[in-house]
Amino acid sequence: MDWLIQAAGHVVLSFVPLFVAMDAVGNLPFLLFLTADAPPRRRNQMVRSAILTGLGLGLGFVVLGKAVLLLLGVLPQMSF
Repeated sequence: MDWLIQAAGHVVLSFVPLFVAMDAVGNLPFLLFLTADAPPRRRNQMVRSAILTGLGLGLGFVVLGKAVLLLLGVLPQMSF
């Protein structure tokens, strides 16, 4: 049963970078709660991973955003 709890903890912690990438300030209390028991070195790794994930997602949307929107059928409107 311990392995199940430990596995669930790993699954939850794997979503930390995604949560931080979506709304860093709003999810700060959640991040602090999830990393409260982690040693400082591991906590720094998780925060660094979250920052790099957010950066990667942001740059990915900048580079591929227009192509994804066109693929979904959302056409740009030139109104200005």
